[in-house]
Amino acid sequence: MDVKLDPSYPHFASIPWTLSLLSAPTVRSRPTSTRVPKPDTTEDSLFAETLRTPTTVLHSLCFYHLSPSPPSSPPTIEGTEFFQLFTLGSGMNGQPGVLHGGMVATLIDETMGCLIGLIQEQSEPRTEDEVEARTHPKFGGEVKVVTAELTTRFLKPLRTPGTVLVTARMGGIEGRKWRIEASVEGEGGERIAGAESLWVQLRGRGRL
Repeated sequence: MDVKLDPSYPHFASIPWTLSLLSAPTVRSRPTSTRVPKPDTTEDSLFAETLRTPTTVLHSLCFYHLSPSPPSSPPTIEGTEFFQLFTLGSGMNGQPGVLHGGMVATLIDETMGCLIGLIQEQSEPRTEDEVEARTHPKFGGEVKVVTAELTTRFLKPLRTPGTVLVTARMGGIEGRKWRIEASVEGEGGERIAGAESLWVQLRGRGRL
């Protein structure tokens, strides 16, 4: 959707360096479904409830760039990027004024999961398991892909309160294995952390 329709757009538009990221004509926002409480299942309760307070994750905005490929061309999965802005309070710190390293990894994992959601929205089913998951009412049309391995490199302290950009990039898909890279940056492109991960797509009936 138009990024200006996102509820958090006014906040990030008030920050010069994040406004510049959102001003490109190719930018589109993707609703942050993990910020919506789901009391019946408790799914996403970490970001929808626990981390949705004035001292944790104050604002979040997900966005991507429209593909330059012609409409008739199939979408290219490898290299697909997804971006998420976070404004953080000081309620998740480890050291004084520094975000806990586990929370840095959590922000990375969250953005990687959103990248997978974007790719699934824009691509056709690739395997029999995906076909079953997308067509069988028991699975609600959703293919589950879960984190199997996440290696994070901490390059600089993430100071709080403040705002960061997490970028997730699809490295490739081999069968049920998804490989994703990510980076965490501050104002001016200051690199704070980097990560590589392996995600595994569950079989049609929720089995690894």
